Amino acid sequence: MDSQPTRPFQDPREVLKTHLANVAAGTASNLKETTITYRVSGGPPGKRLLSILRVSGSGAATYQHSDELQGEKITRAKRTLREDETRSLFQQVHESGLLEQRDTGMGFLPDSVIGSISIESDDAQITYHFLADEQQQMSQRKEPSPPIQRLKPLLENLCEVMQKTSQEKGDY
Repeated sequence: MDSQPTRPFQDPREVLKTHLANVAAGTASNLKETTITYRVSGGPPGKRLLSILRVSGSGAATYQHSDELQGEKITRAKRTLREDETRSLFQQVHESGLLEQRDTGMGFLPDSVIGSISIESDDAQITYHFLADEQQQMSQRKEPSPPIQRLKPLLENLCEVMQKTSQEKGDY
């Protein structure tokens, strides 16, 4: 049995930068394989929050939200973003500097509301974690990095759009 790797090891950040740039430029060959996932979850028992937004390079977007504090049922939505919206999102993630970061976060107090941004393709994946709640950021003295600060409002806005889609069309 050969002990040599089948392909050279690559930094996943470099692989993902190429994929993001290709989706943003409209030159990616398999758009479905590159995705951005924005997730916010956590909180103490009885007040847990879960929100997941996933967007593929083809523009397929899914959203799920549940909030025990609100007592509402799980919200789900699915839609396809326009090509220009998809390309813009991937371009902004690419230009944000997120993939330049070496620290991917972690080390939060129990019951914190944790946010994450994951970028993945068929050959690489990386996830950056941060405190999603501003009060917790101040109390734990852990402010999100500048790339996260730039991307969070963009992704939160897309979550709101998806929430409205759910209300207009009903759950999927």
